[in-house]
Amino acid sequence: YEAIVHAGLEDMFTNQDSLTFFVLKDEVMTGWLTSFRYSCIDQVPVKVMADFLRSYTADGYYPSTVLTTSYITVPSLNDDYRFCMRLYPNPSTKSQNLHSMQVGWEQPDPTVYYMNSIITSNIRCTNGGIHVMAQKFLIHKN
Repeated sequence: YEAIVHAGLEDMFTNQDSLTFFVLKDEVMTGWLTSFRYSCIDQVPVKVMADFLRSYTADGYYPSTVLTTSYITVPSLNDDYRFCMRLYPNPSTKSQNLHSMQVGWEQPDPTVYYMNSIITSNIRCTNGGIHVMAQKFLIHKN
């Protein structure tokens, strides 16, 4: 929430009806900050923080329960990125969650870089849903 306040996006994130948030674990967010030599969120330029948050938010509610192994492409709140989402396509095993998601950004070439590190999914909130990621997306402009 600290990042949302810093970016000045409280209205957008609290008043929009249907969003899907891809949230980084604290240590991953800290790693992103330090990789750009910021010691805290308040040091990140407002525009950079706002673009980052919009890039990790899908326009619409997409729980894993509505996905199949065929990917769907949905817009992010950052016009530069579109998400590709699907369920993990391999047959499930005892150690694999049936709703294990793959999420990536669609690239211009049109490669999709999938992330397999959704560690918690389908957390319901009043304006959509949250999926927690153990790493950031592989490609990100700043």
